[in-house]
Amino acid sequence: MAVRSCLDNKLVNRNRAVRFYGVVPPRSGSAADLVDRMVGGLVKTVETLRPDGVMIYDVQDEPSRSVDKQGNPIPRPFPFSASMLPEEFATEVRKNLQLQGANDQGTAQAAQPSLVDEVGIILYKCVTAIPKENFPTWIDAIMRDGTIQGLTVVGAPSSAHEIGTTVSEACEIVKSRSAEDLTSPVALGGIMLPERNKTKRDEHLRLHSKSEAGVGFFTTQVVYTPDNVICVMRNYAKHCRDVGAEPSRLVFCFAPFGRPDTMVFLRWLGVEIPEAVEHRITSAATVEEAVAESVRICTENLRTILRANVEYGYNLPIGFTVESVSRFKVEITAVETLYHSLTQVLNEFGLLA
Repeated sequence: MAVRSCLDNKLVNRNRAVRFYGVVPPRSGSAADLVDRMVGGLVKTVETLRPDGVMIYDVQDEPSRSVDKQGNPIPRPFPFSASMLPEEFATEVRKNLQLQGANDQGTAQAAQPSLVDEVGIILYKCVTAIPKENFPTWIDAIMRDGTIQGLTVVGAPSSAHEIGTTVSEACEIVKSRSAEDLTSPVALGGIMLPERNKTKRDEHLRLHSKSEAGVGFFTTQVVYTPDNVICVMRNYAKHCRDVGAEPSRLVFCFAPFGRPDTMVFLRWLGVEIPEAVEHRITSAATVEEAVAESVRICTENLRTILRANVEYGYNLPIGFTVESVSRFKVEITAVETLYHSLTQVLNEFGLLA
């Protein structure tokens, strides 16, 4: 019988929030010593923050974002640079977490749960990049290896680029594999796009459909407009009550920024940043002050979302993840500050007890 992972146990505990830390792998072809340094730095961060999971992103070129609906070109703010495969980077991270756990034996840190047991690794994977005929073999290897405890399946940014496995096909295969006697089943995740709901008005139905397909948690794109999130939460909570379904967990993504170029990139990715928020951040005297203001805004936004969840009776299981979409140090280092700030908000609502 397959054993439920620590990450899965945390995800099914509906009374407690989860906290993830997101990271992009190093560039493809990076020297081994550079990869080692990045992995070592990540493990130190994980040891300090003790998140429930590390989400490792699959970075794609997304050429469909480079044209608007009329076919006019939209320049990509930063040149695309392919990254190391997230599953390969995850293997290196897992090895280092195991080593760190072994080094902690006999020390003061040994009183805490081992990092490799406490912190799950979640792969954020664009499944359309995997040919349908290859996906079963790929997921079998993932589940038998045991490196990854969570898998967030992501499709192409537009249907025109769905050339491999679709999200629904991936969910069906993962669900069937999880029912078998494999040694390391993975918690299945999906994505939630609050901005998409403004035009299509059906995001809650997408969430329910994917939940029925086995998706246990949904990660949003970066949030700078909490009203969009709350609208989906309201519809999703009501729909689940109407059909007698148990809602899946919603994990809200936050990313600090302080540079105008980074803001442009976020918008290119589809993130809605209101003009008032833009003004608060870009009017700061220095980049450091701008980043600090974005941290405050993200913290306010999470508090607003959680207050709505309680006061309006949605009572959805929630969580947060933090990430950086920048390669600039001042924006990257602010991620840890943001993590601590968001953790304080969870404590205010009694969600980490």
